[in-house]
Amino acid sequence: MTIVKTKKNKKGKGKGKGKKKVKKTNKKKKLNKHKKKGKKGKKDSVRQSSCTSAQIDAQVFVDMVDSLEYERNQIFNFNQQKLRVEGQKRLCEGKRGKNELFLVPATYLANAIGVNGTDTNNVKCGDGLANSEAKEVSVALSVYNFLMQCPESVFAACDWLDVYNDTTEERYASCNTEFAAISAQNAVCKDKPEAEIGTCWSDQQTEIKRVKALGCTKFSADLSKAMGLRQARCLESDGGFVSCKKAEDEAVFHSGECNHGTVKTLDEISKEATDLTGKLVDAKLAVRTRLGNEYSRLKAAQEARTDGNLLDNFDEDEDDLAVDEMEDDGFSFEL
Repeated sequence: MTIVKTKKNKKGKGKGKGKKKVKKTNKKKKLNKHKKKGKKGKKDSVRQSSCTSAQIDAQVFVDMVDSLEYERNQIFNFNQQKLRVEGQKRLCEGKRGKNELFLVPATYLANAIGVNGTDTNNVKCGDGLANSEAKEVSVALSVYNFLMQCPESVFAACDWLDVYNDTTEERYASCNTEFAAISAQNAVCKDKPEAEIGTCWSDQQTEIKRVKALGCTKFSADLSKAMGLRQARCLESDGGFVSCKKAEDEAVFHSGECNHGTVKTLDEISKEATDLTGKLVDAKLAVRTRLGNEYSRLKAAQEARTDGNLLDNFDEDEDDLAVDEMEDDGFSFEL
């Protein structure tokens, strides 16, 4: 008997074989996934086990960053503001010391327009006939009057002692000592071993909080602002140094324009020169008096140290040098 194979049988056998292949493939994929997961787990476990027991806490980093930022910002700004304030103080001091110089151009202008002492009724420019010359003498007289006020106005405008004085310097020195200690301790904490670094930065944060409470940052910022305003007043205010310098330039111009028509006797010129000399002598006497007082103070401190009675607030080397220089310049006198 002969068996005939039909197409259905072939198809059926083919379908069965296909299903088996798919099942085998799926099993292989699942096995591969499990193997990969196992490898990942092994890698993670290796990474975790590589950490040491002396791990640094996140708070340590916060304390370290805050401490270094305080040094980089607050302490740096304090030092910059201090330098700026000291420069502004020196500028005011220098301009204030030149206040008497404005009397010289004022006197030249007075000679040119015919001012006689305090009498300004007969001033003129040239022959005084032309309208332009009459107008110019009016302007020149205004410049003269302004310049005569400059010694006093500049002296007052450039006064800094109510803003920057001995108390200010003492506060600066105290704050500077505190900030220097903070910077030094930051350097120490950077070199600490892992076991001690956390405690070091934590203690440093406590110290910074104490220093912040002293108000050094606010003191420096407020003083910087105040000295900036004082410098502006010294230079830019009406009657300040810059306006007086402009008046000085105008006085030179009017002196040249008006002097050609002004004729004065030798007696008049001599009298005006005597008056000017008297004013300058008075100014020099005032300066000499201040120097004499300073010399007496320094000399007393020097003698007190010689007797063994040391006084506070005196720098021995600087005071002795100042006394020697004053005596060399002829200031060895008592007032």
